[in-house]
Amino acid sequence: MIPVASEKKEQAVADAVEAEVPVFVEPDPMLQLTILRELSTLMETKPNFNLVLEMVLEGIYRGIGMDRTLFALRTPDHRFLAGRYALGLDNERLRTQFQVETVDRKPNLFTHVIKTLQPVWVKADEDAAVRKLLTPEVQAISKGSPFFVAPIEIRKKVIGIFYADRHVSGRPLDEDSFTSFKHFAHQGNLALTFLNGA
Repeated sequence: MIPVASEKKEQAVADAVEAEVPVFVEPDPMLQLTILRELSTLMETKPNFNLVLEMVLEGIYRGIGMDRTLFALRTPDHRFLAGRYALGLDNERLRTQFQVETVDRKPNLFTHVIKTLQPVWVKADEDAAVRKLLTPEVQAISKGSPFFVAPIEIRKKVIGIFYADRHVSGRPLDEDSFTSFKHFAHQGNLALTFLNGA
């Protein structure tokens, strides 16, 4: 009887793995605080560029409880934003798909964030002005879901953006999450500015 029970248990585990039921990360304020402290401590040394970005993405993804989080870098000619690092569900697809043109003659939400240097929370019921900036290119990335985006700037020069959403789970975004997202983006900008000797 024992081997049969064991086989059933193994089969149940195998079925669960095969089903690949996604596990959605819940917000963790203590983890947020820990990562923000670590970011502050990093600035006492000469932080590594990649380490700063990884910590910010980790804080947004696991600390705030997002489904997908991404850092996109501006190309040297400033014509595109290209996905560089991503965390979360379907992260590799998001990273490779994130290739957005950022030229003045083709305004979109990301060019708006680069120009204004302001974080944005795109909601489902946006006004006409913001909806106009949600071009097919932007919609292909967000899949029509609400999302957060913030500029990454060094001495008022935008080098890229942070992007985060809960598209996969469909969970709502809220004011606390946006406040935390802005805080992580700000701390990341401080660390990167410090790294670049400003």
